[in-house]
Amino acid sequence: MNRKLSTAELFTVAMAILVPAALLVRFTSEEPTLDLFFFDESYAVRHSSLELMSAALLAVFAIAYYAVPKLLGTAVSERLGRWHFWLTFLPLCAIIAALWIMGRLARDSALLGNQGRLLVGVVLVSSIGFGVAQVVFIVNVFRSAWRGVPR
Repeated sequence: MNRKLSTAELFTVAMAILVPAALLVRFTSEEPTLDLFFFDESYAVRHSSLELMSAALLAVFAIAYYAVPKLLGTAVSERLGRWHFWLTFLPLCAIIAALWIMGRLARDSALLGNQGRLLVGVVLVSSIGFGVAQVVFIVNVFRSAWRGVPR
């Protein structure tokens, strides 16, 4: 069976990937013994709330891509939906990874010098890409409302 996933299904799969990852980070960071075992320190900076909120945002987009065509009676563009998915998911992953690396390097402030600047640049560029993705989503919804193909 060779079937492409719809945009709503893509957002659902991405959310299903982020939730266990965020919970794994959350539960392993709350236990000091596990923290010492895994990270060789008593406290590590975590961004699991960012991962959980990102998963919730992806769930909202999955619901939007499923419900908007039903509410409007017109189909949204799958091509723009896929662009929106990749322009949202990849920057989110880059932001989470960069913040995780910065948290790991922050314990040694000497290591955070130039690498910290590079990681802040990654977060900045990824945030701009994430903002562009939301413009693509708004254009897709309004375009389908005015000129959409009937379902």
